[in-house]
Amino acid sequence: MESQSRARRPRSRLVLLVGVMLAVTVLFPATASAHSGTTVTPFKVTYSGVEVAPGQLLDVSCAGINVVTTGRHAINEDIEVCTWSGDRTGFVPGFYHSDPGSPVGNFPPFGPTALWFSDDGVNGIANSWAALVSFDRNGTLTIASVSTYPN
Repeated sequence: MESQSRARRPRSRLVLLVGVMLAVTVLFPATASAHSGTTVTPFKVTYSGVEVAPGQLLDVSCAGINVVTTGRHAINEDIEVCTWSGDRTGFVPGFYHSDPGSPVGNFPPFGPTALWFSDDGVNGIANSWAALVSFDRNGTLTIASVSTYPN
């Protein structure tokens, strides 16, 4: 039981950290962009009937921020948390990421050539991505992710 408790702590901390980052950016967006050359844009999106596999449909609700920094260390990234409701078959709790220097990576149930698409309505396919997948006690699936895009 102790090892299960320890295994859950990093996942809980990441989800908490992403949640705090989202809350601060949503509550203080002008502060994030006024002084640093960084623009932070919050977004929310909901998808109904996402087909993961033939006949396997899920509903998805996401909230996140798109962060664009200009200058010497320019970056364009999405940080988000999505909740998936429905048949979780094929999903496996864990940490997944794109291959180094590649936009593709292994992400069950999507396979070893999974691409990450932005939910912010601006960006397309990510240059790189990382996602933490967890099963919730209420039967939903939560995915906390960070993805980068061309500037």
